[in-house]
Amino acid sequence: MIVLSCLLLITGISLPIVLFIYKRKHEIINLLFILSPLISLMLVNMGAANNSYLMYDNEKLGMLLFIICISEISLTALYLVYYACLKGIKFIGSENEWSKLGPKHELFSQILTIIFLLLLPNVIFALLYVFWGLLFINNFNLLVGESIYYAFSIIYSLPMSGELAEFQEYVSLNDLLRVVQMIHVLIAKMIEFIVIGFIIGKVVTLIQDKLVIRS
Repeated sequence: MIVLSCLLLITGISLPIVLFIYKRKHEIINLLFILSPLISLMLVNMGAANNSYLMYDNEKLGMLLFIICISEISLTALYLVYYACLKGIKFIGSENEWSKLGPKHELFSQILTIIFLLLLPNVIFALLYVFWGLLFINNFNLLVGESIYYAFSIIYSLPMSGELAEFQEYVSLNDLLRVVQMIHVLIAKMIEFIVIGFIIGKVVTLIQDKLVIRS
């Protein structure tokens, strides 16, 4: 059982790294890379469950392994946000298939893309709060819906009470959770500024076009 446990642990920890290195090789590897952190967490959980040393004699090492797994999930999530934003900004900033259908279709596609970009970091970090909360906050689990509301409340100053306010107190007392929250705010605000800059650029372009037509 010890040998099997070690194999599961090593495979679980190394899987996301290996797939990240080779993700450009094939579409299937890209898909596996996206799923790899969850697979990694499952393998490490199975390996730890079958290893009495990690479960009872050295809990700190077991905790370190799970911190590594959640960190891999977080880094993969950040990469997906970066990739989606890169594609989204390119989509709304250049001509695409929707542009050929007319201005109304182009505007509709741009609005949908902007909404998606604004929602994405909050939804992603809502899931990360669930994972990190499970790791550091004992006997306190946020539901996914509550976590999504919590993520939006951090960015848009929505009212928090009850369990959400209590969760925020736990976050304030934990260094790693505070770092996660800081990254969440930073990324969400950066995307907001990019979107605002795009909208201002569009408005300026429309005004300039009207002035040219009148002149």
